[in-house]
Amino acid sequence: AYSSIQGDGWSTWATVTFAPPTFFSLLGVRAELGRVLTTLDSTAGAPRTAVISHDLWVSRFGADTGVIGKMISVDYSPYQIVGVLSRRAAYPSAFPSDAALWSAKAPTENGRNSAQALQAIAGLRPSTPVATASAEVTTITQADQHSQTDGRRREVLRVASLRTRLGDSMVLQLVLTGVLGVFVALVAFVNFATLTLA
Repeated sequence: AYSSIQGDGWSTWATVTFAPPTFFSLLGVRAELGRVLTTLDSTAGAPRTAVISHDLWVSRFGADTGVIGKMISVDYSPYQIVGVLSRRAAYPSAFPSDAALWSAKAPTENGRNSAQALQAIAGLRPSTPVATASAEVTTITQADQHSQTDGRRREVLRVASLRTRLGDSMVLQLVLTGVLGVFVALVAFVNFATLTLA
């Protein structure tokens, strides 16, 4: 959701993602500071907690390492910061990589007119190919479109491989790492050759 975020003496509008606490562990994403969301963050009666992006941490908190435990507001509901995500965190391309804040609980009063999208990650049975799952999702979507009465709803459901979605960004990182490794090796070789000739 595109929400209002308020801090001590500042406010901004940014993308906020509400996700189950298992989201980060499923993707293997860790916090640079503090922690990511856990099951305790989604339990009834637990305070609202938030994990903020690296960019928000730098732009609004000046990269203050004491940010953990500070309070901010999302759509006028209080949240306690429990973690800061790494700048290098990788998500599937279908998920908002520009999200400024992640939480397991939505605000008390969420913006009625804000643009929102629901996206999910699920595991297929080992014997189920992606094509079969995609066909089943298409059937479900068509049945829902025929039965709905709200003309404002626009469901677009697709099945895509998480490995493929993560693969593009990871392949680029591996290529860049490989190029950097070759460059470092060349520099070391030239230095060794220069010392040998000297």
